[in-house]
Amino acid sequence: MKIGVNTYGLSSALSGESEQIWDELKTMGVSAIEPCFIFGSDDLQLKHSDWMEKTGFIFWKDAARRIVEIRSHGLKVQGGHFASTELLGEGRDLVAEQMVRLAKECGLKYYCLSLMVSAIQEAEKYIPALRYIAEKLAEEGIELLYHNHESELVDDSNDTVLAYFLREIPAMKLELDVGWVFYAGKDPVEIMRLYREKLRIIHFKDITSDACQENREHCFTAIGEGAIPLQEIIQEAEHLPQLYEIGYVIDQDRSETDILQDTKASVMNINAGMCVSRKIGVENCPFLLSVWSYPSLHERQQNSFFKLCQACVRNGIPYIDLMSIELHAYGMDAVKHIMTATGIKVNCYIVVLDVSSYIPEDIKKSMNKYFAEAKLLGTDKIMIIPYGITCSDEKEERAAADKIIKCLQIAEKEAARCDITVCVEDTPSCHIPLSSTEECHYILSKVPGLKLVFDTANMIAGGSVPLESYEKLKGYISHVHLKDVCYGEDGDECADGRKIVCVPWGQGIVPLNQLMQRMKADGCTKTAMIEYTEPENHSYMGHEEHLQRFLAMFDKWGGVTEPDTLT
Repeated sequence: MKIGVNTYGLSSALSGESEQIWDELKTMGVSAIEPCFIFGSDDLQLKHSDWMEKTGFIFWKDAARRIVEIRSHGLKVQGGHFASTELLGEGRDLVAEQMVRLAKECGLKYYCLSLMVSAIQEAEKYIPALRYIAEKLAEEGIELLYHNHESELVDDSNDTVLAYFLREIPAMKLELDVGWVFYAGKDPVEIMRLYREKLRIIHFKDITSDACQENREHCFTAIGEGAIPLQEIIQEAEHLPQLYEIGYVIDQDRSETDILQDTKASVMNINAGMCVSRKIGVENCPFLLSVWSYPSLHERQQNSFFKLCQACVRNGIPYIDLMSIELHAYGMDAVKHIMTATGIKVNCYIVVLDVSSYIPEDIKKSMNKYFAEAKLLGTDKIMIIPYGITCSDEKEERAAADKIIKCLQIAEKEAARCDITVCVEDTPSCHIPLSSTEECHYILSKVPGLKLVFDTANMIAGGSVPLESYEKLKGYISHVHLKDVCYGEDGDECADGRKIVCVPWGQGIVPLNQLMQRMKADGCTKTAMIEYTEPENHSYMGHEEHLQRFLAMFDKWGGVTEPDTLT
C-alpha cells in the first residue's frame, strides 16, 4: 500500500520553499499528496486568506497550478479535502460545478469533507446539499468522502452523525481518521469493520495516551509513537476491499518538534507495520516461499533485481526462483552481490533447453554450463523449460514427448554426476506435451530421477483437474508453483478451445487452499513459488502492494478449507 500525506499539518513547512518540501517527502517514501481546497464565490479567497495561509487550503482557481507543481516532483494527487461556507442554499450549485470542473481538469477521483458536527439535528441541514453534490460528482465518476473527527462518533440517541451521514447519503464514502476514532474512546478496528464497504482511505493520526479536551491541540505525535493500535489497524486494513491505490494518508495536525521529521518517522513506522502484517500471512503458509525473478527483467529501468530482492525480504520471503535469462542480463557477480547484500537465496534455477534437434553433445554442453551456474548460485535444483517443439494432434504429441524424453535423459544423467535435481514443469499450453496429467506422467516415468515442478493451474490447459493431478503425480513433485487462473478472451489455449489467464489468488478457478491443505497433510511442505499476475495500470514490478494481496490470503485462509471450485 502506498502512503500519502495531507497538507493540513504541513502548512507551516509549505509556507516557504514548497518545491523543496515535495522533494523531501518523495525521498521519505511518500507517494502522494492530499491537498485542501476552498470552493465558492471569488470573495471567499479574500475573506479567508489568513485562514488559508495558516491551514494550507488553496482556492479552487489556483488548485490546478498547484497540482501540476506537485505532480512534477513525482508525487500523485488522487483527490483532496474541500471546504466551503457556501454549501447551503443557492451556493450549493456553484460549489458542485466548481468541484466537477477541477476534478475533470486534473483527473481527481475524490473529494473529502469534514464538518465537525456532533448532533444529528445539526447534521440534518447538510443532507440536501451533500446528497446533491455526491450525486453530481458520481455522475462524473468522482466520489464524495466524509472525514470524521471525534465529534461525529459522539452518541446521539443510539446513533452517531457519522452513521447518519453515510446512511442518508448512499453515494458518500468514508475517509476514516483512526486517531480521532481513538480520541473518541472507540476501537478503530471495530469502526473499520463496521464501515468496511464504505472505506476508501485510512487517515493515520496518532495521539498521546493522555490526550483529552484540555490538551487537544497539542496531543499529536508521529504515527506509531503514540497510543493508537497501529499494528492492528494495518492488519485489518490489509483485508479492506475498496481502499484506493493510495489508501494510507498521514494526517498529523501539528508537531511539538518538527513536522517533517515526524512525517519521516510516520512513513517508517507505517512501512514497518505493513511488513509485520505481511509476515503474519507468511507464517500461516505451510511452505517456504519463493518469488519468480523473471518479471523484474521486463521492468529493469524502474524495478531492478535488487528491488525485487528487497521486496522479498520486507515481506518475509527467503527465496527467489531465478531465470537464466535474468542471470545473464545482470551477470553472475552482480546477482551474487545482491543476494549477499539482501540475504536472499535461490530456490531453483530456471533454464531453457532447445529440444527441436537431438544433438547429445550440445545438450551436455548446455546443461553442464547451467549446472555450474546453479552451483555458484547455491542451489541444487534446476527446472528445464523445453522449447522448439509444438504439436497439433495426438500423433505429433507422442513424437514430441519422445524427443523431449531423449533430451531429458541426457540432462538427468549429467545432473546425477553433479548432485543436481532436474525438474520440468507442467505447461499451460495444450500444444506442448506437458499440459495434462497423463502427458506429465508419461515423460516423468521415462526419465528416472526427473522431478516435477507442480504448477497448480497449468494442467487445466490439458483438461486435467488440479486436485486429481496432484494425487496422481505427488510422488514426483520437487516443489510447487502456486497459481490461480480464470477463463478469458486472451491467454493460454486449452484443449477444449477456451483460454486461461493468470489472476490473483482467490479470484480464479483453482482450489488453492484445498491443494495446500492436502499437501500439508501429506507432509509435502516443500518450497512454493508465488506466481502472480500484473496488477492493473501498474508496471509489472512496481507492485509490491500487489504481492502483499497474495500474502494476505494465507492469513485469510488461516487453515480453513475452501470449497471445491473444480471437480
